[in-house]
Amino acid sequence: MRGAIVVLVVVGAALWACDSDDDGEVDAQVAGDCICPDVTPDAAPPPPEDMMAPGDMREGDQAVADAMADDAMPGDALPGDALPGDAMLGDAMPPADAMPPDAAVDASVACAEEGEAIPVVPGAPECCAGLFPTSCDAPLADGTCPEGCDGASICTACGDGRCGLGENICNCPLDCDDAACAGAGEVVPVVPGAPMCCQGLSPIGCDRPAADGSCGADPCVGAFVCAACGDGVCGPGENPCNCAVDCAGGGECVGEGDSVPVVPNAPQCCPNLTPVGCEVPDANGVCQECVGASRCTRCGDGQCGVGENICNCPDDCDPNVPCRDTVNCLFQGAPIRCLGAWRCDPNHTRPSDADGERGCTYTCWFNLPDCVDGNCAGGDICAPCPQEGGACGDRDMMCFDPGNL
Repeated sequence: MRGAIVVLVVVGAALWACDSDDDGEVDAQVAGDCICPDVTPDAAPPPPEDMMAPGDMREGDQAVADAMADDAMPGDALPGDALPGDAMLGDAMPPADAMPPDAAVDASVACAEEGEAIPVVPGAPECCAGLFPTSCDAPLADGTCPEGCDGASICTACGDGRCGLGENICNCPLDCDDAACAGAGEVVPVVPGAPMCCQGLSPIGCDRPAADGSCGADPCVGAFVCAACGDGVCGPGENPCNCAVDCAGGGECVGEGDSVPVVPNAPQCCPNLTPVGCEVPDANGVCQECVGASRCTRCGDGQCGVGENICNCPDDCDPNVPCRDTVNCLFQGAPIRCLGAWRCDPNHTRPSDADGERGCTYTCWFNLPDCVDGNCAGGDICAPCPQEGGACGDRDMMCFDPGNL
């Protein structure tokens, strides 16, 4: 009689099955690394019960049957070919950690990773551990959030303090508020991954009026400006060329970071902006004098913003006021940090006590114990940091040089 032969091999508590095709040779393929023993036709297992003659039993079968009967509990009814006790087929598999690596059965249900979308349908996968389903809302090109996204959710780690995969200012403002959008007056390059304008702002052209007030003489390409064009106020980033509806008649205000020439009838800084000097530090951190212009900034808000630097807005850009006058110099305390400007150290702090990295040096100031010149520039280097070297006299000031930052 032709047909498949099923061999049940009991190994410990495991039950493995090998099948054979009709050529009488057993296939050596089972789940995992368990290889079924070769079974030749001469040693083939007995046929099913309905094919055995009454009373047929191979040698040794009686002993196995007796042993199984001894293990069975009184009154236990073993259904069909079930094994006694806990040896039922469903319970016979050994624990995964006791099986060969390739044979371990992954009982976990597939989950959606961070940033993956899951449809709102019965039986949809759940988010993996540590992730939570958030809405699929996303900002439009103008930075505004649409009504609502239906039919799916995104698995994210919203609430962990970082604007991660699948998160944006619409579906996770807790992590992404202002982190992934450009504010009013900011120029954004047209490149992949560039931030979008914050909510309430729209991208407009980056064109600016020429010296004679005309538009179009020097078109601006490759970028846009985020602005509230259309609100009736000629605000940051707006001018008669890119937002005539707010700035018609040339009544332009100067946006954050832009320069204002010192000339009659020069435009004013836009609301909430303050004009500051146009000084900038050179490669050594020394402030360079600048005349003839000012910059419109938010100096004083505690943030070193657009157009600000350690020279024109030290309150925002340097926690340690640079040595620009005698008072600041005398009260400059340790530790002295390498943040891009010269500083006096009236306490003669040794280099090892300072945050001296990336080529920072101390400089001796002979005959200037009080930094009366009002600035720290030049002088003889007496000690590179962080290694100590050289020496400064008792009356000499030491200034901290940022070197080649």
